[in-house]
Amino acid sequence: MSDQNTKARLEDELVWVVARVNHQLEQRLAKRLSSRGLPIEQYWILQALCEKGPTAVSHLAEMAHAGRPNTTKILDRMVAAGLVFRAPDRNDRRRSNIVATDEGRKLYEDTAQIGPEIEQALYNKLPMDQLTVLKALLKNIA
Repeated sequence: MSDQNTKARLEDELVWVVARVNHQLEQRLAKRLSSRGLPIEQYWILQALCEKGPTAVSHLAEMAHAGRPNTTKILDRMVAAGLVFRAPDRNDRRRSNIVATDEGRKLYEDTAQIGPEIEQALYNKLPMDQLTVLKALLKNIA
C-alpha cells in the first residue's frame, strides 16, 4: 500500500481525526498556559477544584487525563507551589480530598478564559449550529 493510500485511510478513521483535533487543541491550550507557568494537567485539576470544590484524588486523575500515580506526583508539585492542600475527608478519615488554596483559585481565575478563547477560534471555522452538534456528539461518545 502506498504512503498516500495509508494517509488517506488514516484521515478517514474517526479515532485518528479526534486524536489529531485533541492534540491541536491541547497544544494551543498548553502553549497559552505555559506563558503563565501553569502545566495543562495542573490547569485541569484547578478547574475541577474551583468549579466542584474539594475532590478526591481518583476523580482528579480522571479530570487531568492522568493515572493516579502521575496525579499524585502532580499534586505533590501543586502542594509545594502552594496551589492546593490535602484535607481529611469528613466521612472517611483514611481518605483525603484536595482543596484549592486562595493562590490556586486566583491562578485558575486568571487563566480560566483561555479555554473558551481557544474554543472561540473554532467558531471561526464552523457555524455555531454545527459546533453545537459536534460538541453534543463528542459528549455522547466520551
